[in-house]
Amino acid sequence: MYSSEVEVEAGAAVRGMDPMKKEKKERVYFAKYAAIIDEIEDSMFSDEHLRHNMRLRYKNAKKDNTGTSLWRKYEMELRELRNFSKKIPGVGSLSELPSGSNQLKHMKMPLVEALWREKHPVKSCVFFGDYFQMSI
Repeated sequence: MYSSEVEVEAGAAVRGMDPMKKEKKERVYFAKYAAIIDEIEDSMFSDEHLRHNMRLRYKNAKKDNTGTSLWRKYEMELRELRNFSKKIPGVGSLSELPSGSNQLKHMKMPLVEALWREKHPVKSCVFFGDYFQMSI
């Protein structure tokens, strides 16, 4: 599990809770972030100090983690994801993206086909039984 995955999981948990003031939200987020890191099995860490480092500093931060700094980074990454999703053809917002990996796999092929057709348009297509001929 990567640090950003922990960040997203903690953010989803906090967003799923009842509305709360910013200060409390930041404290709850920090506690959830630390709890998720604690739940990761020791065998998943290549270095024994990595768990401590993840709790202490996020993504090479210059200062130690606080609820405020982690929540700000989470919101920044979420904003970047929203902006990125707007660039995907046919997607105007994150809510239009499928939620599960199975659904993402099903979305991939039509998206690739659409991008291919956009780049390589076919003007006509004639089918002859199992064979077909395309002309450009």
